[in-house]
Amino acid sequence: MADESVTIYAYDSDLNWLGQREGDGTKLQPGESLLPYIVVYGINADSKELGPTKVVRNDYTVGDDETTVAPTPGLYTPITWDGKAWQGTDEATYQARVDAEAAQYLADHPVTPSATDTAIAQLAYQRMQDQATISDLQAQNAQIAYQLMTVQGGTK
Repeated sequence: MADESVTIYAYDSDLNWLGQREGDGTKLQPGESLLPYIVVYGINADSKELGPTKVVRNDYTVGDDETTVAPTPGLYTPITWDGKAWQGTDEATYQARVDAEAAQYLADHPVTPSATDTAIAQLAYQRMQDQATISDLQAQNAQIAYQLMTVQGGTK
């Protein structure tokens, strides 16, 4: 049986094509495949925002609402397609927006404990006070026992 040479395709961890080599196909390295494939990024038709991503064979026909251009690492939502490249916000802008949305949500939906939550909190506080009182009484009892032993001559 003659050794057959096959094309082996190499991809990085983000499935971007790195190159190809010829080999027998029996000993693939991490990131290598016998199948050529590409990553296709979906584009929402209305908002132009990043849609579903899929891995397909390299003979796949990319549709009007798809691209093979990967978003630049470090982009935050909303990530939108301008026809040539993906645009998005930086981390600071994204975090400021998320924080503002969270603050607005809490302002619109204030947290009010239920009667049960309030009762449980009051009981937990009372139990904590009772435990502190018990600890104080145990310390006083130990002091009295020590003094009593000293008066009765139990220790020198």
